[in-house]
Amino acid sequence: MNWEEHPRNEAIMQAVSEKKYGKFMYPNHHIMKKNRLKALEREDNKCEICGNLAAICHHIDRSTDNHDLSNLQALCYKCHRKLHPRLNTNKDREMCQFMSGIGMKNGDLHTSIYTDSHEDIIEDLGLNNNGNQFQRLEYLPQGDLWDYKKYELEIDGAREEWVTDELLEKWERKFITRLKKMIIDSDKNILLGGKYILKGDIVINKLVSSTIEDAGLCTIEDAGRCTIEDAGHSTIKHAGRCTIKYAENSTIEDAGLCTIEDAGHSTIENK
Repeated sequence: MNWEEHPRNEAIMQAVSEKKYGKFMYPNHHIMKKNRLKALEREDNKCEICGNLAAICHHIDRSTDNHDLSNLQALCYKCHRKLHPRLNTNKDREMCQFMSGIGMKNGDLHTSIYTDSHEDIIEDLGLNNNGNQFQRLEYLPQGDLWDYKKYELEIDGAREEWVTDELLEKWERKFITRLKKMIIDSDKNILLGGKYILKGDIVINKLVSSTIEDAGLCTIEDAGRCTIEDAGHSTIKHAGRCTIKYAENSTIEDAGLCTIEDAGHSTIENK
């Protein structure tokens, strides 16, 4: 399948394409942009280490100018961080919450469906981290995750001198648009890739490489290898190999080989 024809192309293009703003730490970044897409397509968008969803390319020789295809390794964020231990101890990473973004001087907003870390987004864009050409932003819930009207935009760290109130309003409108796309409030046969908030008593037949921030009251037929941050009061009929961070009051009919970090008050019928 051609990379641009993949069902996740819109979300991934946001995360790994569109590198035309600010100062880039990669010389000949236009070559990197082109070959990055080729490397992801070459590996069928799968991480070369773990086989999960790939969204970033690693320079095997640790250079910043060797963008040859043979030097680019398609990786997921988790495996990429293992190759760069400094990213795991960055204070900024610990401060990021839920939905983070990088605001540019021209009003553009860069977010990622794969990470809430500013540093991941900055590195993925190839931006020079030692300048003032972008603003770190966070969009934080003040109530239920699905209630996009009750979120607040906050500046992470110092406000850059060029950031106007008009820019903040523009970035907030873009956050709202992207948040709305995450909220699923009707039955779906499949959710492929991406990060979602499930609202109401809906049925999801299958999850593939997805992250569910809040499962609410939904029924998930097959959780596959997804990550569920908060299972809420959902019913998961087959957990497969998924990771459930907090099961809360959910019912898991078949736990399979899943990992449950906090079972809460959940009911697990078949371990």
